[in-house]
Amino acid sequence: MELKPAKRILKYEQYRLEQFKDLDNKLLAGLHRKWPAGATHAVFQFRNKIRDEHKLAKRISRSYNVSIIYAANPGQIKTEGPDLPDNFKEVRVSYNKLRTLFKRQAKQVYQKIKKLTPAFLEELKSAEKLLKHSRHLCLYRNNRFAALYIVVHRTNYLGKECEWGLWMWGEPFLTTKENTAVLTHYLRWVKRIRLPLELKARSFAVSTQKLLRKSGFEPKYVTVAKIVKGGK
Repeated sequence: MELKPAKRILKYEQYRLEQFKDLDNKLLAGLHRKWPAGATHAVFQFRNKIRDEHKLAKRISRSYNVSIIYAANPGQIKTEGPDLPDNFKEVRVSYNKLRTLFKRQAKQVYQKIKKLTPAFLEELKSAEKLLKHSRHLCLYRNNRFAALYIVVHRTNYLGKECEWGLWMWGEPFLTTKENTAVLTHYLRWVKRIRLPLELKARSFAVSTQKLLRKSGFEPKYVTVAKIVKGGK
């Protein structure tokens, strides 16, 4: 299949495909052989709705940094779940503290999730630049830092304004029950800010994809980051 870009938005080259299943290793290999000059990402929209996105985990190589972008309006977000336990509390932190916590967790994520490519590190650099204009939900458990969620108003990969889920991560010591309560608290929090909200799920993160579907988010488009060599 010969790819023909629809247009360029910022540093994002736009493409249209008929069906989600058309996105495969062969197509991505061809894309990277003739990567559009000056673009950081290729963005794919589909004529038909994205279905069975979990199959992408087995259909494409993890050497490609592929993400599915989910979106939801206020009325779509489902917030059923346990309340935050009494030993948790929200803490407002300074920009410098926020940046420190973000960088610490980002390093932790990169070390833990072996399927992440070096392109993830490039995305972190872009994310860090947005922190000054972000809003955050920082949670502590028994006075110990426990979870961080960051949202920022930005122009998305399609050139439209949105609320963007810049970061969401709970510390490893949280139990499954606590993580569920923390996520529910976050979903209730984002319902109070400007939406639609967009969140990113990696192609291999099937559990995240299922969680977003369960929470009322729908997959809208796919991004592919330019391959980055090394990891420094």
